[in-house]
Formats: sequence, C-alpha cells, structure tokens
Amino acid sequence: MSSIALSTPTTKKIWTDAELIALTDGKCYELVNGELIDKRYYSKHSA
Repeated sequence: MSSIALSTPTTKKIWTDAELIALTDGKCYELVNGELIDKRYYSKHSA
C-alpha cells in the first residue's frame, strides 16, 4: 500500500478598505489586490 501525502490549501486573507482604515497599530500600509503591504518594508526592498 502506497502512502499519499495530502496537503491542505492555505487560504490568504483578502483585506478590505474598511479593514485597512480600521487598523490602529501606527504602521503605514497599502492594499494591493486585497493583500496588506507594509509600505516601510516594501520601500526598503523595492529599490
């Protein structure tokens, strides 16, 4: 009998504008296709 590894698909959270506006952690984010992006991290690594 052979063994088959089953993997469960991971689901990504899709953020909304309202959820972005409601964030109160003091960080600067933007939404890109529903994904929350930390602008400080992105700007350091996109150059």
